[in-house]
Amino acid sequence: MVCPTPLEEANFVENPAPGALYTDTCPCHTAGKCSKCDNDKKYTELEETWDDSRKLSETDEKSKDVREPSEDEKENKECRKAVDAEEEKKDSREPARTEDGHGNCRKCRGIEKTCEKVKVFEIALVQAKLTYNKYGWHDPEGRFFVLKEELERWGGLESYIRLVEDEKIRVEPLVIRANAGDCIELRTTNLLPEYLEANAFQLRTRTDIVGHHVHLVKFDTITSDGAANGWNNIAGARKYETLVERFFADEELRTVFFHDHLFANAHQFHGVFGALVIEEAGATFHDIRSGEELRFGTKAVIRRRDGTSFREFALFVHDFANLFDKDGKPLNPPAVPGGHDDPGVMGINYRSEPMRERLKKHEDPAYIFSSYVHGDPATPVLETYPGDELMIRLIDGAHEEQHVFNITGISWRKELADERSPLAASQTVGVSEAFNLNIKDPYQPGDYLYYFGGIDDAWLGLWGIIRAYDRYQECLKPLCKGKDRIMPLPPCPGKDDVVRHYEVAAVQTKLVYNSYGDNDPDGLIFVPLEDVDLVLAGKYTPKPLILRANVGEWLEVILHNCWDPDHPVPYFDYPTVPLEMKHKPSNRVSLNPQFLQYDPVSDSGINVGYNPKEQTVGIGESKRYLWKADREYGTCILQSFGDMRNHRYHGLFGTVIVEPAEAQWYENFTKKKNPFAEQAVITAPGTETFREYVLFIQNGIRLLDAQGNLVQTAAGHNREPVEPEDTGEKGYNYRSERFANRLSRDPRVWKVFSSKIHGDPATPVYKAYSGDRVIFRTMMPADKPRNVSLTIHGHLWREQPKDDLSREIPLQGGISIGNRFDMELKDGAACPGDYLYRSGSFGWDVESGMWGIFRVMKHSLRCRCKEMCGRIFRGRK
Repeated sequence: MVCPTPLEEANFVENPAPGALYTDTCPCHTAGKCSKCDNDKKYTELEETWDDSRKLSETDEKSKDVREPSEDEKENKECRKAVDAEEEKKDSREPARTEDGHGNCRKCRGIEKTCEKVKVFEIALVQAKLTYNKYGWHDPEGRFFVLKEELERWGGLESYIRLVEDEKIRVEPLVIRANAGDCIELRTTNLLPEYLEANAFQLRTRTDIVGHHVHLVKFDTITSDGAANGWNNIAGARKYETLVERFFADEELRTVFFHDHLFANAHQFHGVFGALVIEEAGATFHDIRSGEELRFGTKAVIRRRDGTSFREFALFVHDFANLFDKDGKPLNPPAVPGGHDDPGVMGINYRSEPMRERLKKHEDPAYIFSSYVHGDPATPVLETYPGDELMIRLIDGAHEEQHVFNITGISWRKELADERSPLAASQTVGVSEAFNLNIKDPYQPGDYLYYFGGIDDAWLGLWGIIRAYDRYQECLKPLCKGKDRIMPLPPCPGKDDVVRHYEVAAVQTKLVYNSYGDNDPDGLIFVPLEDVDLVLAGKYTPKPLILRANVGEWLEVILHNCWDPDHPVPYFDYPTVPLEMKHKPSNRVSLNPQFLQYDPVSDSGINVGYNPKEQTVGIGESKRYLWKADREYGTCILQSFGDMRNHRYHGLFGTVIVEPAEAQWYENFTKKKNPFAEQAVITAPGTETFREYVLFIQNGIRLLDAQGNLVQTAAGHNREPVEPEDTGEKGYNYRSERFANRLSRDPRVWKVFSSKIHGDPATPVYKAYSGDRVIFRTMMPADKPRNVSLTIHGHLWREQPKDDLSREIPLQGGISIGNRFDMELKDGAACPGDYLYRSGSFGWDVESGMWGIFRVMKHSLRCRCKEMCGRIFRGRK
């Protein structure tokens, strides 16, 4: 036995199970004396009642079968005496006081008996082989939290493990629920082996104690932290011990992450993480199939106390998963066990659906998400009915990488409780972060794609399906009463609606990124159909496709595939992805817009799930898409889902910008109307005119230099291979200005941004007059998941444009695939001069070409006169 310290003993629960630590942090359980009521007779009587209860418990304990003390008990007799002596000292101490002089005991809080509604969760930590998909990817030492009642339900620990390993039980990260105002008690028993065994990923690692560390809730850091920080107790459980922790959920905290904090670096690789969801007070939690109340699970129906309901899904993204294939071969192991390389693969809720495995069955990537071709993915299928409110609890459980979650055809408010916060269709997430994505707007029946945007993530299987059924299903209980539901009709224009028509072509062309000759000879771009001949003749300056519409309008977009059938898209293994596999790229293309309203079955541009209609376009074919700009969305990224792996990094993307109602669009500094302009002036009734700059952030470009050599800016450090997410070059709008090119002409690095020395950069030079209203339409459509940032020197903007209370920022961080921002500069363009816009990271980002110039000019006398006359004229009108 281990003799506890007086500090540990002071925090033990009465009659504890071996190894248990206990603390009271809930106000309704504070039993000690306080200065305010130390002499109160009523309090004393109440205390005597508690003492009698404790003595009765001790008497009951003594009445049990008498037995001889064990050797350990004999040896520790003196230790127990010392503890008893310390307890006597503790009883004689001064009563507890609070800084404000108020009492903090039950009586002072008006609580005369213990809380009868403590939510107790009996939890075990278990090890079993976890299989991630039908291809046999598995973790032979999967470790996870599970309720003990589940072990009992399936016949005990050994039976449960056998059923898991036989794939008769599908394990997911543990999600438990409570309500705001609840006391929560976790009793976590360690049933894990004391070692993780050596293999291709890891050295033999001793993990003989585990903690249960819960974020956000109120707890005593000395004993309920589930960790070992500073002089606090080691709040953990050794094998077969139980750690008891109690917390107080003082408000609706929503998604609360928990994990082991003692061997996190080893355990998170294998799945030791979960979530406690704190719902509103009075809410109840129900099974999605039967409607019965449930205790745990990643899927639930939450019924609020006002009678409304929503569907709740918990999605855990995790990387560095130490998986093996069906033949026992390690998947992406480090160079040496325990090495510092990025090991393993990725998953969602201990599941993954890797692209490379699907391509082995059907080689055309245009159908990689199709359930008709491949069946449903192993990852969670989120079932709903059209229009049901959804709540996605998004959690990053492990371990290092940055991820960005996207949903096609569906959006939500960036902040759950703030209707002024911007709409979002993507969310960047890092380790241990949790976000609550509340989808309230109507959506149509059909299958929607959710995916993590970086190509490394999607390639390794981080994607799944949201399935909105078009009729009642026996397997899914409706939220509303009865089975008869009127399904929404697909959106279509009314007789008085404005329909804006565009014809767009996908073409192949060499993209030259700067005057030094850096180029992508296999560039793929979208262009207005009328410009195809100019592109093929080499008389067109390529830029990403920009379409515009005004709020309330419809867009009818006809896409033509004008690729050369004699020059199919080539396959390249650089920029690379983990577990790369040579395959044949698709020659099919499509268009999918963020935010805009459309029928997912007909107009999504994605062959996903069981949607029956072809959404992509083959060479020589065309397709009509119909979308509605029902709100003033600003920037909406356009993606092609013909082949995510092989098309995006060559430039196949664009944007739709939804402007104010009745807006007119002009090229910057001209009177020419141009819906495709990269720099534009936007005028609209009741809206202050503004200059609009469209900025596409590219990460992961395949570039060759003028001599035909592959450019690898990130590859020159210690001659070690870089991580896949750092391969490829960077730039803006099919242009890049690498340091290496400039420094080869003039090595003075402090002059590298000088236009006087080097000329203006190839990246866009955005121009405005001082004081002009300016909005940067910023987005990242491709291709690598490594986060970047954007700063505009000398300028600030609101993080949330329509919120007057939003903080003002000089740099937007956490930018990854699918993120878009409408950045309106505070007080407009600053005083005249040249300002850098750039990534916040100089190493690899800026030096790889991710920078440009924002040029603010003085108003000439002529411009001032024209402006004044314009104001007078508008005033007379």
